Amino acid sequence: MVESGPNPMTVCIAAICDSGKRVVAVADKMITYPPPVNIEFESVESKIELMTSSCLFMASGNVSFASDINAKVRGALGGNTTPSIDSLADSFKVEYQNVRSEKINDTIVSGTFGKDFEAFKSRGGTLPQYLQTQPTTYGQIILASNNFNLNLELIVCGIDTKGAHVFNIYHPGASTSLDKLGYSAIGSGANHALIRLSLLGQNTKLGLKSTLVNVLEAKYISELAPGVGKRTSVAIIDGTNRTTKSLSDSLLEEIAKIQAENKGKIEASFAISGDMETKLKTELGVQELS
Repeated sequence: MVESGPNPMTVCIAAICDSGKRVVAVADKMITYPPPVNIEFESVESKIELMTSSCLFMASGNVSFASDINAKVRGALGGNTTPSIDSLADSFKVEYQNVRSEKINDTIVSGTFGKDFEAFKSRGGTLPQYLQTQPTTYGQIILASNNFNLNLELIVCGIDTKGAHVFNIYHPGASTSLDKLGYSAIGSGANHALIRLSLLGQNTKLGLKSTLVNVLEAKYISELAPGVGKRTSVAIIDGTNRTTKSLSDSLLEEIAKIQAENKGKIEASFAISGDMETKLKTELGVQELS
């Protein structure tokens, strides 16, 4: 039982590279609303959101819930522009739990008992007290609360003084570090993307160019999954100067054409070279692509 909103029909991918000096993040731009709205469209908005100059998050699922969590975390940051990534991931985990609790109260508890329970609660009463004469109803409410799922997953990634980090935040408000593996994916296209990254041998020691190619290839493969759009956003976190740069839509369209020429070649991903490599260096403001 959840509120209406976009479901996890998307793909978001993050990968650490250059031995922890950079992180590549990629996401599609498809927005899907389930019934009764029942609409799906390619958005112009990016799903990659900056938290600081060297940390970002991506969401798969209900965007309204993700926005609530994001706003709460930003408030908790209090203007801190250099938080540790693990502490930021902890904040996302805590706020995920808080938003879930709020929605359980709104849609199950208060939604079921209405103003009478709200008045009882304002006098210091609790749900067990309110339902002490109705143990069956209380048990049903607890069961419904335990089964309440926001249908939301988050990736929090970035670079701090300890290096590069990738975290997953998921139901019911838990987190997992993917630093050792070095990459993560969420959404309906996640399985396609993760298998492709595994086949390509993606790891934290690979350079930026190889990782960018691998992550884009994983995104293109994930388009086979339902609800994954063809439009793409890319952001690259550089730990050397603590900045994050996004690739232009025009460059990504050119790269997609190169990939299309190699489509179906499972044994190897496409290559970026020549003019395309020069354009990539210019957009990233680097002299060499490792």
